[in-house]
Amino acid sequence: MIFSIALREFRNMLNSLLAWIIMAGVSIIIFLIFVTLVKAYIENPNNSLGGQGVTSTITATIFYFYSYLFILIAPMLSMRSFSGEFKNKTSQLLFSAPISMTEIVLGKCLGLYLFTLLTSLIPIVITLSILFGSQLDSGLYLSSLLGFVLVSFTFITIGVFASSLTEHIGLAALSSLGIILSLFWLVELIASLIKLESLQSALQYLSISEHAAAFYNGQINSTDLVYFILIITSFIVLTIRRLDSYRLQH
Repeated sequence: MIFSIALREFRNMLNSLLAWIIMAGVSIIIFLIFVTLVKAYIENPNNSLGGQGVTSTITATIFYFYSYLFILIAPMLSMRSFSGEFKNKTSQLLFSAPISMTEIVLGKCLGLYLFTLLTSLIPIVITLSILFGSQLDSGLYLSSLLGFVLVSFTFITIGVFASSLTEHIGLAALSSLGIILSLFWLVELIASLIKLESLQSALQYLSISEHAAAFYNGQINSTDLVYFILIITSFIVLTIRRLDSYRLQH
């Protein structure tokens, strides 16, 4: 049932005009950034990003930028996952089906993950074109790609949770954006202002950008992997609890 729900969600995304507009916009933006980075590297290869190689200068930078871009993309992709069901009055039919709430949430998330992987083909294809004129550091490339996948999945999961809180699609997107910005940027900003070292370390650990940065530098640490798994799992559990409560009330 999880895969059936996932395929249904994936097909809904493929049939969404907004999703295709997002993909078109992403393609244009990523291509322009790629051309700019390649041009800068060709003109001055020894000084591009401190004299680093083409993989770090161009590909890792593109995946890093795309993760920032996904702060805006994820809320738009996920805002209808449950809010749309509430608004269209199809939630009762979905929740009355002989499947668990866990299967419903995992199916919704998996469908959106699949569409996210589809959008990731854009930077992958663009950056792999470098192979026609240069070589890539496969280790750094794969770690950067893994970093983007983990970050984007985290943002999508947060978006699904926010969508379960309200039937207002716009409010779901704004709530998702607020949570993402808080975990990606705000906690790190607060940590930089706090003098107490133990509290500062705790807040820095909560920062998504803090853990994502290592992947874009070619480092895959178990601590960072565990962090993303915990964040994704936590928001999935919160979504399940929220929808269980909703089903009991209705």
